[in-house]
Amino acid sequence: MKFFLIYTTCSSLNEAKRISEILLENNLIACSNIYPSMISLYKWDNKIAQDEECTIIMKAIEKNFTEIKKQIKKFHSYEIPCIIGLPITQIDDDYANWLLKSITTET
Repeated sequence: MKFFLIYTTCSSLNEAKRISEILLENNLIACSNIYPSMISLYKWDNKIAQDEECTIIMKAIEKNFTEIKKQIKKFHSYEIPCIIGLPITQIDDDYANWLLKSITTET
């Protein structure tokens, strides 16, 4: 089983919680860590923009990544949301078992 971290940013804490809850309810992720405040600087329309955002780091399995992206885009307020998947190369066995059980448990 390939475990995965998904990183995204949101415009508000409410949006981050909503996206996280939808993904959890659909057993697409096992856990969501929301960092409620950060400053992002980026290029948009050839200008430097700055915004306050929330960060979400989610734990999942790789085979769910396509559906996770779809759901994030469906409920996200940004035109082009940041959605990045990172493979987990090392993980504690007990945590891996919990993660897998959390995702595969029917609600």
